[in-house]
Amino acid sequence: MGAPAAAAYGGNPLEGAVWGGAAGGALPIVAAPLVKAAEIGYNALSPLIETGASAASRAARRVYAALIADGLNPEQAVAHMRSLGPLATLADTGGANITRTAEAVATTPNEGAQLAQKTLMGRAAEQPTRVVEAAKEATGASSDIHATTADLMKQRSATAAPLYQKALASMVPVDDKLQTLLALPEVQSGIKSGLQIGKLESAAKGEPFDLPSYITRGSPDSVNQSVVVGPNGEPFFQNVAGKQSQVHMKLLDAAKKGIDNQLESYRDPITGKLNLDTYGHALNNVRQALINHADTLSPDYAAARAAWAGPSEALDAMSAGRRALSPSRDPEITAAYVKSLSPGSRQFFMQGVTRSIQDAIDKAQDGADVTRKIFGNSMIRQRLQAAFDNPESFAKFQKQMESEATFARTKNAILAGSQTARRLAA
Repeated sequence: MGAPAAAAYGGNPLEGAVWGGAAGGALPIVAAPLVKAAEIGYNALSPLIETGASAASRAARRVYAALIADGLNPEQAVAHMRSLGPLATLADTGGANITRTAEAVATTPNEGAQLAQKTLMGRAAEQPTRVVEAAKEATGASSDIHATTADLMKQRSATAAPLYQKALASMVPVDDKLQTLLALPEVQSGIKSGLQIGKLESAAKGEPFDLPSYITRGSPDSVNQSVVVGPNGEPFFQNVAGKQSQVHMKLLDAAKKGIDNQLESYRDPITGKLNLDTYGHALNNVRQALINHADTLSPDYAAARAAWAGPSEALDAMSAGRRALSPSRDPEITAAYVKSLSPGSRQFFMQGVTRSIQDAIDKAQDGADVTRKIFGNSMIRQRLQAAFDNPESFAKFQKQMESEATFARTKNAILAGSQTARRLAA
C-alpha cells in the first residue's frame, strides 16, 4: 500500500513501499477501523471501480492515502480516535483530506451516504444529553435544583420551626446594652417594618395579628420611666426605676427582620452580595450587635437561628452557583466565593452550576453545537473553571467538551452547506 500511496502524491514508490512494510506490523491493532473505512469506501466507490477484493483494496488504499496526506499514520489515527472517546469515527481524526474523503462517502448516493447521515446526525442529536450527564459527573451534583430546594425548605422549616416557636414565646431582660440598641431610630424603624412583615405573614395564614404579644408594658403608676415608643404610640418596654423590665423575643426578632429588609436595598442583583456604603456598614453592625445580644439573652433563639442558617446557607450557595456563568460574573469573584464555602455548601453551589449548564443547553437551538454555549470562548471557560473546586474534574470535563466540539465540527464539515467543487474533486 505504501508504494502506490507514495506514487499518488509525488513521492518515491520504493521508499513508500519500505515505509508501508514497516507500518504493516502495526496493522493488527488498527484493523477494525480500517476495515470499517474500507467498507464505507467500497459502498461509495463501487459504481466507479471493479467489484470484489480489488474494490475493497482500492477503497482502503484511498482512506490510507488520505490519512498519510494529513500527516497521520494508522497508529496515530487510532490513538486520536481513542482519545476522543468511544463515539469517535475515523472522520474525526484528520485534516482536510480525510474529511473530504468522508464527505465524498456522505454525498455519493449509496449505502455509505446513509451510514454517514445516520452516524453523524444520530450522534449530534444525543449531544445535549451527553453534555448534561458529563456535567453531572464532573460536579458530582444533580441538576434537579427545584427538588433540592423544596427538600431544603422542608428540612429548614421542620427543624427550625419548633425551636423558633419556643424561643419567641419567651421574654428576656432589658439590660443597658439592649435598651441602647432598641432606642436607636434605625432599630425603631426596623421594629416598625418588622411588625408590618408580621401583619402580612399573619394575613397570609388567615390569622389575626397579635400585637400585644410583641409588647410588654411596665408599671403604669411608676415614675422615672425610660420609654421606647412604638409606631402607634405603644411603649414597647418601660424600664421602671428599681425594677428590671423585660421584652418579648418576638419584638427583637421583628427588629432583626425589619433591619434585614432595610439592608436588602444594598444587595447586588448580579452577585447577590451586599454592596454597603459607610452608613450601610454601620447599620449592618447594629443588626449584628442586636442578633449577638439576643443570642446571649436567649440560647433558644441562638439554636433556632443555627437550625435555620444551615439550609439557608445551602440555598444561597445554590443560587450563587446558578449565577456563576452569568456574563457579568467575574471569574475572580466566583473563585473567591467558592473558597469561602464550607464543604457542604460547596456541594450545593456545584448543583447550582450544574443547573446553570443545563439551562444554557436548553436554550440552544435544536441540532446546534451546545458546547458553544458553555465552552464557546475563553471567558466562558474561565467562568466555568472558576466554579470548579476540583482541577482534575474540570480537566476531564474540558476534554469531554473538546471531543463533543470535534464531533460537531465533523458533522458540519461533512453534511452542512453547499460545497460542489470539493465534492466533485473528491
